[in-house]
Amino acid sequence: MSEFGHVIIVFDGCNDNAGADYIDAEKRIVTQFLQITPDSRVKVIDLIGRPMAESLIWIAQADLFISVYGAGLTKYRWICNKPGLALTGRWNLLHRGDLRIYHDPEFMEDPAPMLMPDPQDVEDVPDAKLLRHDILHPEASQMNFRMNTEAVLRHLRKLLKHQVPHSADRRNNPR
Repeated sequence: MSEFGHVIIVFDGCNDNAGADYIDAEKRIVTQFLQITPDSRVKVIDLIGRPMAESLIWIAQADLFISVYGAGLTKYRWICNKPGLALTGRWNLLHRGDLRIYHDPEFMEDPAPMLMPDPQDVEDVPDAKLLRHDILHPEASQMNFRMNTEAVLRHLRKLLKHQVPHSADRRNNPR
């Protein structure tokens, strides 16, 4: 994280009506992240289980996002049109037909850039336990996955290179 300087990472997962199981699981992720990230230049804001309005306030101020592909992207893309990286499993990248709804001009007006990983940078983990099973989507589309860390960092660097200077300009010279 030190290569990115001072950063604020906002964990924005399930909102307050998602149910205790989901919120508890996401809280554990935040706790694990804090344990492995002792860098004082990284400030963490935990919005897990908080109201949607709080999420939108923080998203509106963000330079970019990294998120798992799914309905939660509505906040980042359709409402706030933020640039970012959407992560998903290899099966989804190769077979799912709706991946473009959060970045294609057919579905969004003037979309900010949104990157997705290359399938070769993702490994599906079909035997990993799922927190929930959604009957609306094929089982293969819901499996857990592992990402090539270097690929994620490569995408993050690309987004930061193009986005952060523009964000700083907007904050220093509001319209």
